[in-house]
Amino acid sequence: EKRVEVPFAVEKLVEKRVEVPVERIVEKRIEVPFPVEKIVEKIVEKRVEVPVEKIVHVPVEKVVEKRVEVPVERIVEKQVQIPMPVETIVEKRIEVPVETIVEKRVEVPVERIVEKR
Repeated sequence: EKRVEVPFAVEKLVEKRVEVPVERIVEKRIEVPFPVEKIVEKIVEKRVEVPVEKIVHVPVEKVVEKRVEVPVERIVEKQVQIPMPVETIVEKRIEVPVETIVEKRVEVPVERIVEKR
């Protein structure tokens, strides 16, 4: 007995998602092959109320350049001394207590050793 393998077709459905990175997007205008017959222009106006929390008034500053002439009656020259720090030398005697040295005679007892022969 001889066995023979017969190939047969197997149908399999495989779903695979692949993300392709897009480097640039090209926008192209395409013309419609049929003409547009009616153009509708409609402008819609709607008022919306926005609540205002606080109104701040900013003062407007104006710079006005104006030349003012002041009459000079007399010119006063005065020498002004600028206070400078002064180093002062203070001589002062300071008494330091010193221990007094007192000489005192002290007798030291001595043993007498007498040798007998």
